[in-house]
Amino acid sequence: MQGAYHGVPLVGMPLFAEQPDNIARAIDRGFALSVSVKKLDTLAKDLEQAIRRILKEPSFAVNAARISHLMKAHRETPAQLAASESAIRLIQLHFLCLISLFHHACHRLHEQFFCVLAYAFRHHA
Repeated sequence: MQGAYHGVPLVGMPLFAEQPDNIARAIDRGFALSVSVKKLDTLAKDLEQAIRRILKEPSFAVNAARISHLMKAHRETPAQLAASESAIRLIQLHFLCLISLFHHACHRLHEQFFCVLAYAFRHHA
């Protein structure tokens, strides 16, 4: 996302986690190419060809500039966006914990209420 924000065409070598999805989106938007690290025998040649193509074909730079403009229009850097998403996930996690605690507290109150009723019933019957 940093490259896209700054309008830089990318050559990606996705390895794990979100990297394959990120480079696939960049390729779909026309500002990136991907090189497979699984083909070690041709990796150097593939990487050189991808870099040469990125530098030679103006469409990659044009699309990178377009994406950069769109991202900057939102006035949030990728780091700020990631921090916002992390904060949202943290709030969601805390909310789920509160719901769980509330459920547990209600269950305990329910148990205590019936214990009090049972005690009262035994001693007043």
